[in-house]
Amino acid sequence: MLNFMEKRLCGFSLSEMLITLTIIAILAVGSVPVLTKKKPKKDVINHGSYICYRTTDGTYHWERTENNNKTSGTSYGSCIFTTPTAKIKSYSVKLIGGGGGGAAGTLPKPKVMYSSGSVRVDEDGEYTVALIAGGGGGGTQICGSTSKAGGSGGYIAEDVMLYKNNYYYVTVGRGSSNIHNAGGSTTFTGDGYNITASGGRSGNWRVHREGPFGWGVIDKCKWGDGNGGGGSPAGVAGSQTEGRCGQSGLAGTISNERINNLTNNTSKYYGRGGAPCYAGNPGVASVSKVSLGSGGAGRPGEAIVKTFTALPSQVNITLGMGGSGGSYNGAAGYAGGVSRFGSLLTANGGIGGDTEYIVNRTATAPGQNANVPALTKVASINRSYGGFTVNNSSVDARAATMNGYSGAGSGGSGGGAAMGEYGNGAKGMPGAVIVEW
Repeated sequence: MLNFMEKRLCGFSLSEMLITLTIIAILAVGSVPVLTKKKPKKDVINHGSYICYRTTDGTYHWERTENNNKTSGTSYGSCIFTTPTAKIKSYSVKLIGGGGGGAAGTLPKPKVMYSSGSVRVDEDGEYTVALIAGGGGGGTQICGSTSKAGGSGGYIAEDVMLYKNNYYYVTVGRGSSNIHNAGGSTTFTGDGYNITASGGRSGNWRVHREGPFGWGVIDKCKWGDGNGGGGSPAGVAGSQTEGRCGQSGLAGTISNERINNLTNNTSKYYGRGGAPCYAGNPGVASVSKVSLGSGGAGRPGEAIVKTFTALPSQVNITLGMGGSGGSYNGAAGYAGGVSRFGSLLTANGGIGGDTEYIVNRTATAPGQNANVPALTKVASINRSYGGFTVNNSSVDARAATMNGYSGAGSGGSGGGAAMGEYGNGAKGMPGAVIVEW
């Protein structure tokens, strides 16, 4: 009994228990901030990027960098952006539309005359007078024999100073009145000028007739040699290959680009020599103000940036192609295509370039150089250059080349112009999209 009582006397007293509980409570309260502090989530990616761009053949290219791992590939029709599996705080999306195409250079619009008469100009200044004479007739064909074609009319282009208060006179040469006759000359006179392009000469011909005892006798008639008429340069001779009636490919035809432009693209018909057995075509004249139009550059595609806190699991991306450049005298460029980041973001294409006139007789008119959007990665390269700025030789604009997506959305540069020659505008560059997180 005594031993049992002694064991019970070995426990804690009430005051000791209270003190111990108080200490434990104080420690528990002090450890609450440490226990409840939010731990950083290990599944958040610090950064990553996705780029989609198009090359000028329309192919889509994409590059994705995530956790220092880079993948890339190509696709057709669109790019597909797949959002990361980890939770991302925000996405920055940069979208660029296709660049507009550059305008073609512009030559002066000529006043073309198809018949004889007086001429007055609207203002004093330098003008180009272009003349094409009438074509010579083709030789005749009798009894199945062959003949030669007529030569084209002569042609000439000369720069002159004309005044609005003066009268000038043009005589337009007729084509040969019939076969084996020469064409008429085309002239420009007045104020001391006397500019002439001579008519084309007729083709010679053969007559085959039956002689005594049924023998054939062939007489060559030297009424014409099919040579081109006089001018600077001279007209084109008819083919010296003998042909049958109606073989129009043998006739002398003018193919001078400057004369063709100055006469409003008429030289393939007017002044042409006659095919065998046919009369030649009439001449034509034109008076053009000496002025050149430099092609304006296309505008860069629209470039916009927007931040998203969340994106769908997949986003379909379509990018606008660059607009085509102007491809004929004075043609404006075409607008670039629209770029879309799903239904969330749209960037319009740049508008096409237009033409700006530069009145200058002696100098060429270089096309305007293009610019690239501010969001493009390397804005100082891959721009498009206007005509006559590269080696001072071509009036056609030089298009940009893609290096990744640098240069994306660049406008096409404008074509240049020279006397009697214009250049085409360059095509704009396709758009691009850049997603960063």
